[in-house]
Amino acid sequence: MTSDTAHSKQDRAFTLIRNPVAGWSKDKFTLQVADHLRSSGANVHTELTERPGHATDIAREIATQNPDRIIIAAGGDGTIREVAEGVFETISTMGIIPAGNANVLAREIGYGTGGLSNPQSVARHLLSMTPLQLFPFQVTLQNQTRLAMCWAGIGFDAEILARVNPAHKKRFGRAAFVPATASALLQEKHHPVIPTTLQLPQAYWLLAANIRSYAGPFKISTTSACAAPGLHVHSFEGYGSLARLWDMVSISFHKTGNKTTCFVEKESFTAGDETTPIQIDGDFVGYGPVTVTPLQTSINILGTMP
Repeated sequence: MTSDTAHSKQDRAFTLIRNPVAGWSKDKFTLQVADHLRSSGANVHTELTERPGHATDIAREIATQNPDRIIIAAGGDGTIREVAEGVFETISTMGIIPAGNANVLAREIGYGTGGLSNPQSVARHLLSMTPLQLFPFQVTLQNQTRLAMCWAGIGFDAEILARVNPAHKKRFGRAAFVPATASALLQEKHHPVIPTTLQLPQAYWLLAANIRSYAGPFKISTTSACAAPGLHVHSFEGYGSLARLWDMVSISFHKTGNKTTCFVEKESFTAGDETTPIQIDGDFVGYGPVTVTPLQTSINILGTMP
């Protein structure tokens, strides 16, 4: 269900949720988008987050008290996930100002047309796009359930994220992943086969994907799963550092590589153990085991379906 006001392309009212410590350049970009929205006649209000999870609380309060306002996640995929948690199971609509490092979901649903770094183009998308129904999924880890919009990584890619230095990521962006990847590759020989309830070949890491895009401009699937319930689960085979390096090369060139893919429409599955690193939408969140559940309820989000 979608708010009638959110469908209107005239007199749109936006609340931007942003992290004030995200960095000067990202903050400047968000403010430029807000200025373009205002100059087009839109009503724009900004809320600043103060702690992890605060974006969820702000979005939930707005969705409950003023559901006709479009709630904008100004940040990367992690910020988008937090805002989506607050919008989920409401009639409110959310949108995106892509101010992260990879901006994967924004690329997937049309914000890249005209340039992700062009504030006027992003503002134009927010003013003209109509709401889509995007189906997220749930990830349960250590008795805590989180919403996920893009993917859940189980194993190798989560190990990379666990090794990324947050200060370096803020300062250098995607370049901070280079030493983390090298470190993870050197340790890969110590990682065993990942146990899972899915009927798949031996997996050395798994990726449950809701969208085609992965790690920025790369593609992990030929089709997106976000417009309907279900997930593509990719099982990467082959042991050791060379196999993981080949995985990365294959993903970079949109090749199948050493992976098997299945589609999970409704049923939950469990994977990993207490030594298995887990990431959700590009954020390292801890160690398994983890349970992944496709959801049958959608979120309203401004975009164009791939």
